[in-house]
Amino acid sequence: MNAPHPQGLPRNEAAWLAHLELLAELPYPAPVLMPTVLAALRSGFNADFGGFGLVSGEHLQPVAYWTERMTVSALRALAVHQDEMFTEFPLRQQLESDGEVVRLIQTMPGYEDHWHYRDILGPLGMRWAMCVPVFDQQGGCDGFLYLYRRAESGPFSNAEQARLRAARDRLRSLHQHPPANLPPCPLRTAGTAVLNLDTSGHMLAKGQKAIELLYLCHDARMGMLDWAADDLTALPAPVRDMLQPLLATSTGTDVGLCSVDVAAGRFDFRAERLLATGTDQPQVAVTITHLEPTDITVARQLMNWPLSSQEKRLLIASVRQPTQQQLAEHLGITIGTLKSYINRLQAKLARPSRQAIIDMVLEHTSPAGA
Repeated sequence: MNAPHPQGLPRNEAAWLAHLELLAELPYPAPVLMPTVLAALRSGFNADFGGFGLVSGEHLQPVAYWTERMTVSALRALAVHQDEMFTEFPLRQQLESDGEVVRLIQTMPGYEDHWHYRDILGPLGMRWAMCVPVFDQQGGCDGFLYLYRRAESGPFSNAEQARLRAARDRLRSLHQHPPANLPPCPLRTAGTAVLNLDTSGHMLAKGQKAIELLYLCHDARMGMLDWAADDLTALPAPVRDMLQPLLATSTGTDVGLCSVDVAAGRFDFRAERLLATGTDQPQVAVTITHLEPTDITVARQLMNWPLSSQEKRLLIASVRQPTQQQLAEHLGITIGTLKSYINRLQAKLARPSRQAIIDMVLEHTSPAGA
């Protein structure tokens, strides 16, 4: 059994909540952080996937949506029912009930015949959901978090709803404006995915990783489901322009290259014309390579490390290679305290420098006890 935490929480629970708070503090817009934050949040629940809707203003205008699991058919159904979604599941009710209305709706007679279950959750193998509104540091509602799971797991309980609210309360920094004076962050390859398009620009294949990268490369200025389209409109404008000549003819150059720099990092697109078997009609394979800011990668990797939140913050901020003065100011401590932290951290992890510790984190190596 875990030893009790001073605040009455088991140590693992307290560490999980503290790490959620740390992720929310990373200097990036909320949509950029949401895949990382949502995966960390879901790890604390018996849940198969999660979703996040970002809203703006007192009228709760939807501006962005991310989901960890989706199929082309479910995305199409969501697009078809988008207006009904906000009429039949009003965000205002979700806010005023602190998310309770979502659990209530799913227990009502006839729900399994409703389009929400029939066309979206059911085909994804899901039955139960719970929700909480997410608030900024001034108490305004900036979005809604959702968790989903299979029928055999049973509905989410009152205790689980309460834990989701506790987790939500650690995310208030998620919507703050990133500081403008941070040193640039180095990038590292975080993932690749391949899309196949026909001559009309329709996507013939799109895996879950491709869906995530399309979401991220739209940056924080995304529309509700721009990233989820199954044709060229899911791609940033420079990539669409690069693809047009490759799709329009089977002659000329066979390869196109393009890069897009956004808050989530750099996305390199390599398009190669292919000839489909038995036809002279070209297809195009598009490889997307995501180079992610390394501080996001390090923060994600540190989740289960036996370090304090301040030690984790020190390592994450060190990725940008600030001076000791900059690092101390960022952490809100003196140079003397910073040096003490660094010495203890290096001794604890048996590494000669902060960079050596960061390299260990990036190599997926965890110290004993993690």
